Amino acid sequence: MSIVPGVDDIGNHCDDCVTAIALPFPVQLYGQFYTSVTASSNGNLQFGSNNTAFSNTCLPANVFGPAILAHWDDLLTNGTGGGIYTSVSGSAPNRIFNIEWRACLYSTSGCAGTTANFEVRLYEGQDRFDIVYGAVDQTGASATVGVQRTAAGSITEYECN
Repeated sequence: MSIVPGVDDIGNHCDDCVTAIALPFPVQLYGQFYTSVTASSNGNLQFGSNNTAFSNTCLPANVFGPAILAHWDDLLTNGTGGGIYTSVSGSAPNRIFNIEWRACLYSTSGCAGTTANFEVRLYEGQDRFDIVYGAVDQTGASATVGVQRTAAGSITEYECN
């Protein structure tokens, strides 16, 4: 599976910021429907919160409610060609909303050649998502990857470094 390139720039070009996204169709996470999500420059999607936390921890993470952590780390989306981009694939009722990060790992000198390119795919009519990775320097060595229902509830953690 490869990244479906985003074509719509959501305007997230920063260090430690979040941007609200109106979803093109209701999305389910743990059986709950959502019509919007907040994308963080630091590699996560938040359903109901808008935290800019860059210092990742193992899950559950008290700073988020329901969240998908595709590559939660201290990232920058303001480098050349960086940002968060979206696209829609397929046709109703089987559409996929693709949210792509074109980022780099934080450095005091900005984007110093450390790429973090990945995507979350949200599915219409399904309580499902995929995370697709492109080039990710350091192979996610300091990232948290997973999903949580609440800070005190159900979690699935794939990586915590």
